[in-house]
Amino acid sequence: MASASSANLLLTPPSSLTSHSTSSSSNKFSRLSFLNSYSPSPPTHPFPKLIFSHNRSRSLLLTNVLKTVESPHISVSKVPDPDLVTSTSKPTILVSEKLGEAGLELLRSFGDVECLYDLSQEQLCSKISKFDALIVRSGTKVTRQVFEAAGGRLKVVGRAGVGIDNVDLQAATEFGCLVVNAPTANTIAAAEHAIALLASMARNVAQADASMKSGKWQRNKYVGVSIVGKTLAIMGFGKVGSEVGRRAKGLGMHVIAHDPYAPADRAHAMGVDLVSFDEAISTADFISLHMPLTPTTTKIFNYDTFAKMKKGVRIINVARGGVIDEDALVKALHTGIVAQVMYDSIILKHAIVLVLSVGNNMF
Repeated sequence: MASASSANLLLTPPSSLTSHSTSSSSNKFSRLSFLNSYSPSPPTHPFPKLIFSHNRSRSLLLTNVLKTVESPHISVSKVPDPDLVTSTSKPTILVSEKLGEAGLELLRSFGDVECLYDLSQEQLCSKISKFDALIVRSGTKVTRQVFEAAGGRLKVVGRAGVGIDNVDLQAATEFGCLVVNAPTANTIAAAEHAIALLASMARNVAQADASMKSGKWQRNKYVGVSIVGKTLAIMGFGKVGSEVGRRAKGLGMHVIAHDPYAPADRAHAMGVDLVSFDEAISTADFISLHMPLTPTTTKIFNYDTFAKMKKGVRIINVARGGVIDEDALVKALHTGIVAQVMYDSIILKHAIVLVLSVGNNMF
């Protein structure tokens, strides 16, 4: 789905952020609940401008660090911001998942960094009260319990990536903790990966490879299907989805998309038609998922939606496992509605059981 730039949000004065959060539900910014942590009332601190500038500088620094996650060799300037050096002590930063070394070096120049990987929820809660900032990827769940255990000390949670569904935004708002992400950090990498999965699935590359390694030559069995002239429906035409569309057009595919937040003129400029949800799933030969996991999108692909799809459709999910009802997916695979599905996301329930139940049709 289309998402706002972190840099734009961080450069907006508190009063402007509040006006975004109190606008109508149709406003995209109103869905980012952590913006509500800014109060419209005048600050009581004697140096409000200094505090805002200080927090803004920390946030911009953190955003730059997060962008190094997919580019570990990027050279990053280490010149401290004047606002940051006014602090009497260095902030303490917990990194709970692996980042690029360039990002870690930049963090160390501004604060005391501790890297603790593979923490359980209990271990994270027991340590978080010692830190001012927490940097995570998708594997760490920053729950209400984490914010409660921090006791108000945690001021920033940085998500090294796009999705922030692993952070309890309501709890972050209540505890006055800023949540930032890096929406462009891995856009191209994710789009290229989606295209690679699409081509691999269409031509049965994984199965043919396994067959060859077992000493067999089953060329006719794994010939697959052509993608030229096929219709690709992109569900979620934001940063990653639009880049997938560009590449699919170059491969000769007819591309349609569904995204209630995407501007139609931008899609049309790329030669992509924005259509309704039902039209997208009922006409597509391939469906590529690029939507966030929200209460609205959870299990949006269920028994009813699979029933509306063209028989033999192929699905690529590089978004979130929770957008698909797995029981409904298994049934659709067994009945032939879905010919193949390619997953690169966390499945909520029993991944091994699901793979075994559908055999070579899931990767």
